[in-house]
Amino acid sequence: MRRILACLVLLALLLCGCGKAKEPPERAAEEESGFGVDAKTGTWIGRGGCYTLAPADYPKNCQQSFPYKGERCCVVLPALAENALLLGDREILRTKEMISWADAGEDGIWVALEGRNENGSVTETMVRLDENGAERERLELHFPAGSFPLRFAVTAAGFCFQCSDTLRLFDRNGNEKGAIPHPEWSGTLLKGSSGALYYVEQGDRGGGSVSRVETGSAALTPLLDYATGYLCAGDETSPLLLMQSDGIYHLDENGETAPLVIWAECGLALSGVMSVEPESDGCYLVRGVSFEPMRLTPAQPGEIKPRTRLKLAMLGSYGSLATEVAGFNARSADICVELVDLTEGGLTDAEALTRLSTQLIAGEGPDMLAFRNGALSPFPYLRKGMLRDLEQDVEADPDIDLNDIWTAGPIRRDCGGLYLLAADFSIETRLGLKETFGDTDGWSFDAYLALARATPPDRMVMYNLTREYFFREAVSRYLRRAMDWQAGTCDFESPDFIRLLEACRDMRETPEDPNNMVFGSNLMADGFMATELVLLNRVTDLARSTRRVGKPVSVIGFPTPDGSCGTDMGMSPVGVLATTKHPEACWAFLKDWLLHPNAIPAYDPLLREDFLEAKSDAPKVEEGFFDTSLTPPLTDAEEKSFYHLLDAIEHTTLCDETAMGIIREEAAAFFAGQRSTKETARLIQSRMSLYVAEQK
Repeated sequence: MRRILACLVLLALLLCGCGKAKEPPERAAEEESGFGVDAKTGTWIGRGGCYTLAPADYPKNCQQSFPYKGERCCVVLPALAENALLLGDREILRTKEMISWADAGEDGIWVALEGRNENGSVTETMVRLDENGAERERLELHFPAGSFPLRFAVTAAGFCFQCSDTLRLFDRNGNEKGAIPHPEWSGTLLKGSSGALYYVEQGDRGGGSVSRVETGSAALTPLLDYATGYLCAGDETSPLLLMQSDGIYHLDENGETAPLVIWAECGLALSGVMSVEPESDGCYLVRGVSFEPMRLTPAQPGEIKPRTRLKLAMLGSYGSLATEVAGFNARSADICVELVDLTEGGLTDAEALTRLSTQLIAGEGPDMLAFRNGALSPFPYLRKGMLRDLEQDVEADPDIDLNDIWTAGPIRRDCGGLYLLAADFSIETRLGLKETFGDTDGWSFDAYLALARATPPDRMVMYNLTREYFFREAVSRYLRRAMDWQAGTCDFESPDFIRLLEACRDMRETPEDPNNMVFGSNLMADGFMATELVLLNRVTDLARSTRRVGKPVSVIGFPTPDGSCGTDMGMSPVGVLATTKHPEACWAFLKDWLLHPNAIPAYDPLLREDFLEAKSDAPKVEEGFFDTSLTPPLTDAEEKSFYHLLDAIEHTTLCDETAMGIIREEAAAFFAGQRSTKETARLIQSRMSLYVAEQK
């Protein structure tokens, strides 16, 4: 358990942050996307430096890295059972003990190994290695109960450990010399380029404050606050580096900033930068949670070429899409996509959408929008004709066949055309025993209610089922057929919708609580659950789930009003604004994304390649914790079952959130017993009629 917790903490600590830093000066509008090379003279005129960006040669599953004697030292977790320490391209340590953290000192590389837990207190083992991996020293550090050690920095006098509740100072003999309390499970310890230590408290969306750690007096000296961005250790120019959306800035202890690199000046765009690590040769390793490490290298102005810049806007951060954008920018010589978080600056979703509407009205909006449920909904933009029909782009491309894009069919059914595109997808569905449900792709509300009545109180039809979840799933499916946007009509007084309301009222809630948390690998076959929720993110996941049951199963999904297919296709699609000045460049990005997906490929030739690999009995390469291979390999029958599911799926999980909100508001009184079914349906019909009419 501690190993898992430590890994999660290490991942969180990669999001290092801090600093009131003086904000980078505002630039004139014409400079905001300005190129850094003078068109007439070919000289560099940018405020920041001239750099190129390319994928870095970096170890897979690297959890931490830092410089040591001109080389990069990396803590790598190649497998769950072993950890390794690399110096350059040499492995200098391999151990089955968890490497909690590592840091370099004047006397070698110090490694903290997973400690012993005795009555709540922790003993951490510290090992000093030379550059060849030879052990030179071993110490034990003791931490009181409730003070969980997370990471450390080597100091001139010893060590400073960041723990869950304090910063703890130790001398070189392992004796504790002081403790500095801080809010529990918050903040990040940073080691500046000069060796000074900083404690950073950062907000969820960037910005925060930074204090200097006074190791002699065991105290914190507040230095500065900063409004946006993320902080990490600096280089020879400044003790800290500040990552902003437009580039990377030097930051000193007085809050003064100076640009290291401005993305637009170098013809680049890189969103979601969380860490920048200086290299010994003047380069920088750029890392983010959502993209592979990149290497920022000094360049000559002649190496920098202007590129068509596209803006792809979203609410918050869509991690997997950021990975694809970073990859596209590295592959493309002519086009650069900039991810724009509409909530940047601490805006709420509602405020961000208002600002987006203002920009679109003024003709200053982005080129593309990324959509997903619960965030940015495509339907308001679809109703107003603001999205480009991408079918024309697919048909004009000789390399892509529309019939090969699995996400296209459900999108066209739900959106009235191919106004969105998703290069990959996931599936959330439910399995049921074939002996109970038969050979079917779905089940009705009546079938669910009958099964719920027949299921004993100590058994479940669906695990962790709440009325809110049941209501959303049921209503989102009904919405697809209830509204005729062209005619401006809707139908919420039908017998089917009344039956839906009654099913939501009569459904049996089985929310997760301490009394029903039963774990096991075969709960459905053992009779504890009538259905089992499965999440499919790889082509092997359906086979893995059905094999675990051990009996013939049907993929039934969620109950539907008429018992039709209960499985929808989950995705976070992208739409192109009809107002974009660069439709060809937008399609170039979407096509590249289609050919480089992150989850289950939507493009059938790639999907078939995944199935060929899954059916191969060739030895699988071990890549970290998440093994997606099957033993024995996937069979032809299992591949056929997956394709049968894809053929049965008709819809996406995208939902008109405004319509859902209206129906939820009116149904609340019904669930509270204050209205009849027919009265509730009548009120929903009245409000939805107005909503549909407003969209014409």
